[in-house]
Amino acid sequence: MALYPWKRFWAGYGGPMTLSPEGFLADPEIQPFLENVFAFEQISGLGPLILMGEPAIGKSTAVEAVCREAREILTHPDIAVWKDLRKLLPWDLRVEFLADPEIQRWMSSKVGILHLFVDSLDEMLRVDGGIGTRLVNLISGLDLGRLNLHLVCRTADWPHSLDREIEDCFGVPPFKYELLLLRRCDIELAAEQEGIDPKAFVDEVSSRGVVGLATKPGTLAMWNAPGLTEAPFLGFSRILEEGVPAP
Repeated sequence: MALYPWKRFWAGYGGPMTLSPEGFLADPEIQPFLENVFAFEQISGLGPLILMGEPAIGKSTAVEAVCREAREILTHPDIAVWKDLRKLLPWDLRVEFLADPEIQRWMSSKVGILHLFVDSLDEMLRVDGGIGTRLVNLISGLDLGRLNLHLVCRTADWPHSLDREIEDCFGVPPFKYELLLLRRCDIELAAEQEGIDPKAFVDEVSSRGVVGLATKPGTLAMWNAPGLTEAPFLGFSRILEEGVPAP
């Protein structure tokens, strides 16, 4: 999937989501008083964060972009570390986390904030149902006063039993947020970056009734699938009509 310079927004878990009449996310940069819509910087630092979302909505891409940005702007001794649990499957969690050179330096320094981002919890839970508890137990041994934790998981797969375990660990319940759909301007930006007339593309998406798919990065990306030779819009619509599953 191509990377676009989108600004993504989050909603408190279970709260309302405001859509435009066409079905795009209402733009909080145009309507600043929208209920339950937050930029990441508004929720960062509240406490342990659970960052959720539906399939194909771009959770990993959005949160990894936040981690990259943090790494660029943080100054010593604060650090940001990204861990993808899918890549840790063959290894012991304790070794992978505590033997990480950056985490070791942070632990030994006794100063600075560790912004720890842990992705793919949902995928690992399918093969190891106890990994969430082991992860929280591992984290409990760190200096929690200097730790900002971010766990990424599909909404439907989040094990709510972990809420209590995280609260016991940090002394506060986790703050849970869901990644929201794309705005109209986000889709126009992507189309423009792909050399497609942005207004014409969005108008075509709206007229064909596929806004719900276009507002998720995973399904929006299908317009640029390998092997497509049709004109823009037509190829995107053909894929949707043929029912090719979302990435």
